[in-house]
Amino acid sequence: MNVNLSKVVREAREKLASVTADLTELAAVIEDANKHGKPATEIVVMEEMCDILQVSMPTVRRYHKDGKLEPSYRKGKQIYWLRSELKEVLRNS
Repeated sequence: MNVNLSKVVREAREKLASVTADLTELAAVIEDANKHGKPATEIVVMEEMCDILQVSMPTVRRYHKDGKLEPSYRKGKQIYWLRSELKEVLRNS
């Protein structure tokens, strides 16, 4: 039982570290957007982009890889778009 509990705790810590890193990256993107006069509500994350385009996450990643969806911001592995620039991004893709 203790071995399984240790594994669960270790996995939970790893997931928490991953979420913390993601939140730190998003905070940096929001701060950068705010410096440029863009409200944080304009930030579109990958999941929201999937909803907007009504496609899967692998499809959005493929569009990005193929140069069809250039992000407004890139922080680590995370990709973000600004809602105000979304029409331009979609028009060019």
